[in-house]
Amino acid sequence: MSQHSRSYKDGDSPKLELGGDLQLELSRRLETGYEYIDRMVAVGEDVTKLEDFWIQLLRQYEALCEGLAEAA
Repeated sequence: MSQHSRSYKDGDSPKLELGGDLQLELSRRLETGYEYIDRMVAVGEDVTKLEDFWIQLLRQYEALCEGLAEAA
């Protein structure tokens, strides 16, 4: 079903639903990235750039969560 053909009930809005999808995607990426960083640390790799990118994702996730909380 396409995004445009969905019906929204009980106060749901497309913005919040899209935010939820993005929130889920960022959460998955954060979890996957964390696990990958742990594996790289375990084999002695420099993870500085990976950690920097992971922190950027975390900030995006935090901002999204704050925005959704304010919209609720």
